[in-house]
Amino acid sequence: MVKSMFKVFMCSLAIASVFLFQLATAQTESDTSQIFQINQEAFKLYGNDALEMEAMGKKALELSQKINYQRGIAASHNTIALANLSQGFYKLAAEYFIEALKIYDALGDEEAASNILSNIGVVYYYLEDHQRSLEYHKRALETRVVMQDSQQIAKSLNNLGIAERNLGNQSEALEFYLQALAYKTDLGDSLGISSTLNNIGNVYLEQSKYDLALEYFARSLEIDQLNNRQLGVATSLVNIGDAYMKRGDFSTAEEYLQNAISLAKDINARKTLEIAYSRMSELNKSQNQYKEALEWQDKWVVLKDSLSSAEKSRAINDIETRYQTTKIRTENQLLLQKQELQEAQLSKQQTLIIASTIIGVLLLILVIVSFRGYRLKRKNLKLEQRKTEEVTQKNKLISQQKIQLEEINEAKNRMFSILSHDLRAPVARLQSVLELANLDMISEEELNPLFKRMSKETNDVGELLSNVLEWVKTQMGGLAVNPKILNLKEVSSSVIEIYAPFAAGKGVEVVNKIDTQQVFADEDMLKLIFRNLLANAIKFTSEGKITFNSRQEGEMASIKIADTGIGMSQSDVEKLFSSESFTRVGTAQEKGSGLGLMLVKEFVLKSGGTVDVTSEMGTGTTFQFTLPVNQT
Repeated sequence: MVKSMFKVFMCSLAIASVFLFQLATAQTESDTSQIFQINQEAFKLYGNDALEMEAMGKKALELSQKINYQRGIAASHNTIALANLSQGFYKLAAEYFIEALKIYDALGDEEAASNILSNIGVVYYYLEDHQRSLEYHKRALETRVVMQDSQQIAKSLNNLGIAERNLGNQSEALEFYLQALAYKTDLGDSLGISSTLNNIGNVYLEQSKYDLALEYFARSLEIDQLNNRQLGVATSLVNIGDAYMKRGDFSTAEEYLQNAISLAKDINARKTLEIAYSRMSELNKSQNQYKEALEWQDKWVVLKDSLSSAEKSRAINDIETRYQTTKIRTENQLLLQKQELQEAQLSKQQTLIIASTIIGVLLLILVIVSFRGYRLKRKNLKLEQRKTEEVTQKNKLISQQKIQLEEINEAKNRMFSILSHDLRAPVARLQSVLELANLDMISEEELNPLFKRMSKETNDVGELLSNVLEWVKTQMGGLAVNPKILNLKEVSSSVIEIYAPFAAGKGVEVVNKIDTQQVFADEDMLKLIFRNLLANAIKFTSEGKITFNSRQEGEMASIKIADTGIGMSQSDVEKLFSSESFTRVGTAQEKGSGLGLMLVKEFVLKSGGTVDVTSEMGTGTTFQFTLPVNQT
């Protein structure tokens, strides 16, 4: 009787398990089909509506993650990356491409991996690292040749031509382009034909064969217009405008470039827009219209600055490094992924699969209890505990390494952001003014105010670079602190003497009421503290007074630097020493990076002191910091 009941129970469990498995499989097939369809529809939007393409890619990604569908996750990453690439967001594009590449490598899907390698090569093209772009496209071509995929071989040949042309190898580039065009013509690939025609036209343009170049550009434009590919149309318009400009037909060139700019704005094609701005600046220079040329160059600088190519290139290198590290620690990473999946919210699909797994576990437990006994179960439990402890230790190590990488990347991003925004525009303006002066196209009377402005900007740049170097030392652990007994009066006077001419130029009187009191601090750090606080006070004071005071409070010396400047609101005071840089324009339009006050705070804290600030709008600002009097 017992045996009969046991057999019935076992059969019921088996039937339920099979039913749940079939239900789960049917649901999975439906979900994967939907994910595939969404990505396919998103690809149709490439070059026309990048924002909608990205939204659809994210929707497909969310569905894929809910059912842990790895191939769908990879395809969705690729869709989102392409949408960001067309908008000029290279860092985001690279991140999504790398995530897709990791998954395809793990799945052993060489065809998909070759596509991602090609896409990364395109990212490096936009970042103007053409040697690395060439290397990625060669890797993609090797796989595609083995697979005998004509369509993908054609794409790789075209991309290799682009890389060779940008490296200055025109004959090699033309050979690759012609091979690609032959493949694409056989395949009837209109999009690929259009792209390659444009590329061939660029080679002829660089060889000053303008009629040939215009012929190929026109053929490309016609194909993209017939297929309503707006990004391709905008690209061809820019190229045709460039060809007419180099041929000397300036009015026709301007007409094409203006049309390209209008279309690029409509479809948010930021890279194409940047190139069009640059060509318009060149066009105006060719016609001796230097004022208009400067205006177009300013637009180009602002847009190029927003793309921050150098920063994104470094970010891509960091992403690739993390990817290689992940491949080396494959076993640990898989364990970490399993742990994260257990902590995630379970969808309907996961619930069904877990239910099926539980039934299987129950069957396994019944077998173990019936035939192996308590001792074997206890032994297995100890083994599981030991494995869990090993996994916990490995996960802890991975978490620590992740935190260290994030801290390093955060420090680098902060520094590169400051340099990108505060160096690019002054240098570009200085280059433009020097070019005008070299061409004798601007009078001495017009140059004088420009040189005064450039002098002020170079002073600001010099102060920025000095502070950046000190900041780098603090972030990289290379800053040595060598405290000693210092005469506070002598150190402050030496700094005031340097900045006195700048203060006098703004009608500001600097009064040093510090006595001969001593402090225990690093001399270079103390000078930097005084230098940044005094420069800040001068910047926001006009025809006023700056006063240095000090007094001893127990074991600490309290130093105050008070000005009668424009002051600031309480909300601005709270932002001064935050981790994010905060800047304002001075009374004489002086610019700053916000890095100086961050260094002041860090150096005061390293010296064992505190720093505080009080301010009132229209009255002035007082900075107060403390330092130890003697060695403790």
